Amino acid sequence: MAIDWESVIGEQPALAILPTRLREVARQRPFAKGETLFRQGQRPEVMWCVLTGEVRLVRHSTEGTEIILQRSCGGFMAEASLDAEAYHCDAIAAADGRLLCFARSAFRAALDDEPVFNRSWIQLLAREVRRLRARSERLSLNSAAERVLHYIEAEGTDGVVALNQPRKVWAAELGLTHETLYRTLRQLREGGFLVIDEQRIALSAQKK
Repeated sequence: MAIDWESVIGEQPALAILPTRLREVARQRPFAKGETLFRQGQRPEVMWCVLTGEVRLVRHSTEGTEIILQRSCGGFMAEASLDAEAYHCDAIAAADGRLLCFARSAFRAALDDEPVFNRSWIQLLAREVRRLRARSERLSLNSAAERVLHYIEAEGTDGVVALNQPRKVWAAELGLTHETLYRTLRQLREGGFLVIDEQRIALSAQKK
């Protein structure tokens, strides 16, 4: 089935950077919740872009605890696999959705041959590095309250976050148990630091 690029780019403007040669070889792939898209140690053959749904890149600690390295609800994921000999984590679907897949060899060739695409890709990676740096900084914070407030300031817009995930999943992303997150949100709301309305969480005027 042909890909409607006008519709796809309308939903995800970042994909406008893709040159014609990559659009021509792209294929769509559905996935189901709970499906494993690749496993740690497997050799990468494609580049992945999430169109709908959610995919998580995860590792497991020696105690068996799931560590979420990346959540993708839209856009490229596992970008480092472009030059890796093997995946360093598992990719698990957290919700039904669709992917775009590009042969890794074709993706590399496009980067080598098309300077505009190359520069756009570097800019995209730079934004991802900034996001991951903020996440690393957040996880280094000692208190749960500091992590919650940092997330809202770093990931939100004008001090507001509209969560598109269950709070239990958000807790894992913050490196907290869901009990700790719920307790912290209640304390921050009662202390006048947050205004919480369902999935909308905003910094109060006194915090700003």
